[in-house]
Formats: sequence, C-alpha cells, structure tokens
Amino acid sequence: MNALELLRGLDEEVRRGLEAARDGDEGARDGLVAHLREHCSLQEEHLFPKIEENAAAADVLDDLYRDHEIIIDVLLELERSPVHSPELVALIDELEEVLEAHFAVEEADVYSYIEGAWPPALLEEIGAAMERRPKPPAA
Repeated sequence: MNALELLRGLDEEVRRGLEAARDGDEGARDGLVAHLREHCSLQEEHLFPKIEENAAAADVLDDLYRDHEIIIDVLLELERSPVHSPELVALIDELEEVLEAHFAVEEADVYSYIEGAWPPALLEEIGAAMERRPKPPAA
C-alpha cells in the first residue's frame, strides 16, 4: 500500500474514533490512542527522516514534531481519564483541535510535497515497510 494512503486511512480512523470516544466508548478511546500512537510513530520513523533531506521543510517538520509531543501528552491524560467524564470530553475536544490543525498542515505542506517530489515506487516501498513494522505498544 502507498504510504500516504496508509496514513490517510489512519487519520480517518482517528476522526471516527474521536466521536465514538467522546460518546464514552472505552474501546473507541483505546483504539483512538493506538491509532494516534501509530500515526506519530510511522511518520517519525518512515517519512520525516526522508523529508529532513529537504532543508526548506525544516520549519514545518519542527511544528509537526511539536504537535506529536502535544498529542502524546494528551493521550497519556486521556488514558487516565474515566470514561463518561467531563475531563475525557475536554481532552478529546483539545485533541481534536490539535489534530485538525495538524492534519491540515500535513495535507497542505507534507503530503502535497511528497506526492509531487517522490516517485510512486518509493511511496509503495515506504508503505510496505510501514505495514511490516510491529504496532507500537500501548502505554
């Protein structure tokens, strides 16, 4: 599978998971956490190092790395929050706000750059490596 297709699919899973987790579905919360950990991990291991070869992308990558740190911090709090609590809903709202901005930057600045600069064979190769990679452990 193409690396960007895989990541976009994960992003859609995250969007669906936000709503279900907000409704108090503990399984959805856990799935959301797992999908976001995977999203961050896959990008940082497979995409970002290659993008770093382009000096013009440094500022964008710095912002995305910072977003990932924020996302992981919120996920840690989310895991400790009781289901059906106002705290959980507030954390999901915070997470959704960060993610929508994050996904917009990825699409506009990162994925569009990759689609124009990287050959399809490279995207398939990276996607295959992403699919072979073990899932990150739950916290």
